[in-house]
Amino acid sequence: MVAEIQDIAENFASYTIENAPHLDTEDNLRYYFAGSIATMLTCNAVSIEDTASEKEKISVNDEDRKFLQKYFPRQTGDIDVITIKENDTMYCLASKKGSLSSRSIMESVPNAGEFCKQFSGNFYGYCWDDLSDEHKITHKISKITTERGNSFYVTRPDYQLANKICEVAILNFKDNEKNQKNIRDISIMFSVFSKMYSNEELLDALSVCLKDREENKDIAQGQSAKACFRKIAPKMKKYLTENIPSSEKHIERIQNMLNYIEKPINKTVGQKTFLTIVR
Repeated sequence: MVAEIQDIAENFASYTIENAPHLDTEDNLRYYFAGSIATMLTCNAVSIEDTASEKEKISVNDEDRKFLQKYFPRQTGDIDVITIKENDTMYCLASKKGSLSSRSIMESVPNAGEFCKQFSGNFYGYCWDDLSDEHKITHKISKITTERGNSFYVTRPDYQLANKICEVAILNFKDNEKNQKNIRDISIMFSVFSKMYSNEELLDALSVCLKDREENKDIAQGQSAKACFRKIAPKMKKYLTENIPSSEKHIERIQNMLNYIEKPINKTVGQKTFLTIVR
């Protein structure tokens, strides 16, 4: 069933961009995938390219890709997208911008609802969830290329992970059913994404997403990236230990992250060096 859901996710995304392309005729980005659909597509990636920086393209090795494909895919309730508004410079792809509403996507993609029923546990008829109005601070965006040779624009993986951690923070780290699913996702994502991005990049992404949520009143004022990760790390370790064979190397990465966040980060700006604690 896992492989089937994973296959359906990429089929659906391919079908979507054939009918509602990511880019307009001038190569301006119109929308990108976010949330669980973005991560399921990332599970199939052979390469990940940051669209708005000179960061080196990431090549995903077979072991990491197979790990994600085995453990992450699961049913999802809807398809998260972030649409780019004509006047919104926060969601630019480099210097480009475009526009395509989630309703326009739905109208452009015949039988989208039928596709959603194949991998949705609670489909209610309108499969798109446009998150663009909820996010006031830009996500980083990646262009991923899959084993099949398909290309998709998605939330950059370190921001995918950060948003999942924020979901746990919103619920104040309670042990309810939704958070148990989130812990599962975070543990698996962290195991691979922590190899792609530095500890500083991961905490920077979490800091941005926390600030984003804070400004939208989703979480309490004063929450820090450091505090969030320290609270969630033991549950991540527990999930990996109990559910994934030979997870020692993944647990070690979590411990390395915990050790890292105890230390200040040196950042040089011009001629001045600031000693800052990641927040």
